[in-house]
Amino acid sequence: EKIVFFAGMSRQKDIYIMAANYLQALDWQNDPKVLKNIVTFYTKGQAYDLLANFYAVSAQAEIDDFRDYVKALKALQEAAKSLVKISPNHSALETLQHSILGVKQFLELHDSAERHDFNLVIGGCKHLLSQKEQAPTRHCDILGLLIESQISIKQYAEALVTLRELTQRQPDWSNREIIDRSLIEKLAHETGVDFNQLWNSGRNPL
Repeated sequence: EKIVFFAGMSRQKDIYIMAANYLQALDWQNDPKVLKNIVTFYTKGQAYDLLANFYAVSAQAEIDDFRDYVKALKALQEAAKSLVKISPNHSALETLQHSILGVKQFLELHDSAERHDFNLVIGGCKHLLSQKEQAPTRHCDILGLLIESQISIKQYAEALVTLRELTQRQPDWSNREIIDRSLIEKLAHETGVDFNQLWNSGRNPL
């Protein structure tokens, strides 16, 4: 609070930036006031490159910690806006735009799954997985959505193969709520594979 007060009273760009840098070391993910002050101070300090980087870090945290791709997309879009203020042709904009596109595509696939358009989801997931760069979209989340869609249209053998890949990439997937437990129960029932073997496949490879 003292640092926020001092920075606010100083009205100096360097102090604003130093304060924002310090506040990033705090628990800004769970404290909206801290997050707001970071954005405010970088903006007042006109440190748009640092602000863009903070938004990018925030986007990745939303995905890694909360699997919230909607908030991640908003953060990435804000990062892009910050870079444009520096230069419309900023070198990092292309990477950001690629990330924004990837997250948008993943969210669109989620919407398609809710509409039960599983064939479209399967094709879309395979397309995303074929791309060399997927950041910030996590490989394990794409695989999870693919498995759910394969099970939903009774592609059980394919789902087992995809589950093996998921297990190799994310052994603790069953603890991360990547796939609904009921779907794995269905996969076990339909394939005759023991449920515990599937659910704990990270510790007991298929």
